[in-house]
Amino acid sequence: MTIIDFKNIIGNFFENYLLKCQLFFGDISDIVGLKDIAYPAVFVDYTGTEINFNASNYSFDFYITDLIDKHSKENYLDVVSQCEKIASDLISYLYPLTGSTFNISVNTTIQPIRDTYNDDEISGVKLTIIFTTINQIDKCAIPLSSAPSVLLQESGAPILLEN
Repeated sequence: MTIIDFKNIIGNFFENYLLKCQLFFGDISDIVGLKDIAYPAVFVDYTGTEINFNASNYSFDFYITDLIDKHSKENYLDVVSQCEKIASDLISYLYPLTGSTFNISVNTTIQPIRDTYNDDEISGVKLTIIFTTINQIDKCAIPLSSAPSVLLQESGAPILLEN
């Protein structure tokens, strides 16, 4: 699985989600200068991959936002609650997809957010979802012009080869 595969899985959820959300890939600060944003809006920021011998962990921050009343701001908690429901629905959608190809971390903290962008008063939630894939260590699949002089055993111990 690749970053693009995860982007497509996320995109598929929001494309078919009955509560239509405008989806953006990139940092939430990219909202500055955007015009005609249809709320609720979701910003998905790929924040990096942690790779170890057995697994790769792809981390995505989700900012699920909606407008709050500019004058009274009384609907702040209503908006946070609605955005938290969207986050919960996303996790509920992703979890059954896990298995032999990838897993997700379901132990995530959902944090309330509130800010102003382009004269829009927004609030919502931020959460991080980590997709984990098992690394299939296969030296034969590496596109090399010649065989490596060192191979690793399953234990990670090197096997030296003669040239």
